[in-house]
Parts: sequence; C-alpha cells; structure tokens
Amino acid sequence: MSDNGVSIFSQSALPAHLQGAAADDSASGLVTTMDSTPRISIKGFQFTHRNKDVEKKLAIKGSPIEVVIIAVDPPNKHLAKSYFKGKYDGENTAPDCSSANGVVPDHWVENPQCGACAGCPMNVFGAGKNEKGKDIKPCSDHKRLIVVPIDDINADFAAVQVPVMSLKSLSAFGKQLLKHNLSMSAVTTELSFDQESEYPRLVFTPKGYLSEADYIAAKARAESDELQDLLNPAPTAQPAGGAAELAAPAEEESVDAGLADRLEQEAPKKVLTVTAKAGKFTLDQFLAAPDWTEEKLIAQGYAEYK
Repeated sequence: MSDNGVSIFSQSALPAHLQGAAADDSASGLVTTMDSTPRISIKGFQFTHRNKDVEKKLAIKGSPIEVVIIAVDPPNKHLAKSYFKGKYDGENTAPDCSSANGVVPDHWVENPQCGACAGCPMNVFGAGKNEKGKDIKPCSDHKRLIVVPIDDINADFAAVQVPVMSLKSLSAFGKQLLKHNLSMSAVTTELSFDQESEYPRLVFTPKGYLSEADYIAAKARAESDELQDLLNPAPTAQPAGGAAELAAPAEEESVDAGLADRLEQEAPKKVLTVTAKAGKFTLDQFLAAPDWTEEKLIAQGYAEYK
C-alpha cells in the first residue's frame, strides 16, 4: 500500500502565515459522513463529481486529484453507518438503515434495525458474512469529507465518502496534521487510490501549504453558516439527522437499580451534560422524546453529571 507521504513537512519550511498559528482540533476528526450535497464518487477507481443528474470526471481512471478539506463529518472519532439487507448494488442505492452521526438512525429510515446504533445487532462484527464466507459487521462504518477544489476555495462544497477500508489511511493522515500542529484547511490534499488494492481504497497525501489568501478563505468557509447548515440541518419536529422520533433506549441495556438514588444525591451539586456519544443531539432534544429519562441517558452513556 502506498504510504501517506509527508514530504511537505520535511522538505519545505512552514510559511510565515502558518507559523505560530493556533491550531484547531479539526484534524483530530480524521483519526479513527447522502444528502443533496454534490459528491465526489470513487466508483471504479475514478474520481467523478456528481451533482443531481450531472456527472463530470475529475481525472482519468486511477489518477489522483487535489482538494482542500474543509470539514469531516461526523467529527472527532465518531463514524457514520450504513446497512444494506441485501447485496450492495452500487452507490446510488439507498441503504436500508443509516446513521449520519453513528448514534441513532437517520430521520428518513422507515424501518430502523434498532433504536440506537450502540445496541444494534447489525453493528456487531460476526453478525454477517461476505461472499467469501468471512465474518463481517453488516453495518459498515464511514466518514465523509467536505472538500473544495484547490483552484477555487469558494466553490460549492462536495462530499467524499471514505469507506471503512480507507479509514486507516485517513487516520494516519490526520495524525500527521496533528503532529505538525496544522488544521485540515492549511494544506492541499491529494486523494489517490492504493494501486495494490482490488477495490477503491483511498490514500491521503499532503501536497503543499495553502497561500495566505487561500488559507484565510478556507478558514472562513470552515466557520461559515453555510457549512454548519450542511452538517447540522435545522431540526423540524424532531432532531435532524436522527430517527423520525428519537429512538427509545436500547432494551438490552437495563438501568442500574441504584442509579436513580445516586443521581438524586448528585443532582443538586452537578449539572447534567450530554457526552460525545450523544453526537449532535442536545439534552433538551433527548428529554423531549418519549421514553428517555435522565437515568436512562446516563445508564447508556449519553449524559453525565459534571
């Protein structure tokens, strides 16, 4: 497998406008999230930009492209999920169940496999087998990168889905950025294919530093309302990105009999706060949904007292 080259870190000096810059934690989201957003497909070892019914090849088959990564979804170490009951027929086929935040099924899923991803039987390795008879986890993990072309930082966002077998390479890339105190939007990133893989496996390589003007523009886009609207759609009747009705707690995770008493003692001294496991959901959204209580939120790791 091709490795994640870091030549720009060892062979060229850090530009003045990046020296001493306060690094954000965006690169940590690479270490290990379709809606209507235009996407860059990797099917058939071909980078293809797809926007509704319009397709445009970005490079000849097998050749790399360069982009600027503006955001990763879901952030941090969370992973989005997709489940297909039958054989996967192509990237234009909608999954039978999916979760953009890796916590609960998306709002459009008609028949969720489980109320919460943590307790889903399809989210367990060995729950299924591939065509070769090997154990697999039927619900696959992935992330998506929100990118723009290197020659137009203000172009429309496009999403690149990073499949599970490419997450190791993505993680290595993120660790290199963290090591050098850089955010994703400080460098141009080459997306290429592992030439030794029999299926499209992505490789991520930093190719150069952004100019000061492009860096400022990229940071502005990373902090823009446009991006936040894409990553966090405004909730309607229920929390966006989750089940149509926020799922009830997983039945197999019972509440500790003595937990309620301990909570009552701690409550006057501490504030109930959602954990990273809750993803984009707020405490108010959880408690507004049927079947959720403070005790169940804490028992299942979605909240804690601080």
